[in-house]
Amino acid sequence: RRLKYLKAGAGFGSEEKERLSLVLTYHNFLNRGYQAEAAVNRSRIWLEYRGEFTNRDFFGTRIEQSTRFTWRREDRSGYDTESTQGRVGLARAIGWDTTADLHYRLQRTVAFNVDSDISETTPGETVTGTLGTALNRDTSNDLFFPTRGTRSGISLERTGWLFGGNVHFVKTAMDASGYQSLFGPVVGTLHGAFGALRPTDRTTDVPVYERFFTGGAGSIRGYRERHVGPLDSFGAPRGASMHLGGRAEIRSHLFWRLTGAVFLDGGQVGAKPSQVQPSRWKYGTGGGIRVRTPIGPLRADMGYKVNPDPGDRDRWRLHLSVGEAF
Repeated sequence: RRLKYLKAGAGFGSEEKERLSLVLTYHNFLNRGYQAEAAVNRSRIWLEYRGEFTNRDFFGTRIEQSTRFTWRREDRSGYDTESTQGRVGLARAIGWDTTADLHYRLQRTVAFNVDSDISETTPGETVTGTLGTALNRDTSNDLFFPTRGTRSGISLERTGWLFGGNVHFVKTAMDASGYQSLFGPVVGTLHGAFGALRPTDRTTDVPVYERFFTGGAGSIRGYRERHVGPLDSFGAPRGASMHLGGRAEIRSHLFWRLTGAVFLDGGQVGAKPSQVQPSRWKYGTGGGIRVRTPIGPLRADMGYKVNPDPGDRDRWRLHLSVGEAF
């Protein structure tokens, strides 16, 4: 049967503030088992329109083919962007709880309201053609509330060169998480992440919106979103070409739908390995509460900066978001 439904959502996050979404999904599109989806998402930071088509049995195989078109505007500290993107991808489960992905992405990005420091390395308009591949493995026992298993992924992307565009670089990223029941309802978790990019050919500096950032609810709690690492003269984050980070968290069910957690986060971004080694990391610690819901946990964390920059008196920060930190 045809299955069509409309979903509307509203939320609030400590960084993006109010957030609204509207999604129209059509299963069994064209009576062929395809899926078509149109969505709009809005917050104080971004506005996005997205259309996506998915064929889960590409040419009668177990390969999933997807085509996506996106228009997105972002208002970031230090710069704003407006981008139009088309993406075609193939994905397949290859065994051992692993999925492989191959995709091509063509994107046009316009940057405006750019701080003078950032504009030195970020042109007003770029076109990027990217071929990428990824492997993801998931042995965890629950999508939202894992108590054992691991999750890991590695991706490699080549932008420019034969694939089009006026910006050229290679980008790789890796991350891994582990979950283990310790005793009773207590679960221990660990997470590590690494990323690096390198300009190639005629490109000497990668635009700011392609760089790595860290800090905030999803990385180092206690700090403002993206505000760990180099800043420009106006106090806006500049990002960097390398990222290294690690996090540890102890979670325990309390009562009803409430779960408590204590955490220690650390990480840094920089231009070379010596700038992201653990001795240069910024650390955040603290605790929080999660409320279990059918869409995952609603999370409130209070983070404390262990080693802030000199003169930084803002030591505490409240982070509100949906989903676990990792």
